[in-house]
Amino acid sequence: MTPNSTLQQGEELITKMQVAQQVKLSKRSIDRKIEAGEFPKGLKLGGARRWRSSEISDWIRSGCPRVSR
Repeated sequence: MTPNSTLQQGEELITKMQVAQQVKLSKRSIDRKIEAGEFPKGLKLGGARRWRSSEISDWIRSGCPRVSR
């Protein structure tokens, strides 16, 4: 696990649907942006992907910058 992917106690994990609603993008657009390095990858848990709620909030607050792949 990388330092960026560690989960703090009590931190909420959100689904792709919740992320899509928060950032006003389709789930497919999120996938495309992840592939292009333009969106946080989140965490892979089994076959599902989840994001730390704070990671998405921080990304939005910082102006939606490109992310490292």
